[in-house]
Amino acid sequence: MYVLLLNMLDTTIKSTEDIEKVTGLTVIASIPIYDIAEERGKTKRKGGRR
Repeated sequence: MYVLLLNMLDTTIKSTEDIEKVTGLTVIASIPIYDIAEERGKTKRKGGRR
């Protein structure tokens, strides 16, 4: 019951479709989420700093 209530009260925007439903306008651009910590984990170098 608690989870259902939280879901109903959640007003965060999660997609472009959410914006289009609320405003009636078309989304023409969006800013992607960029996680620098995740990106650094992919490109680990061997050795020390340069």
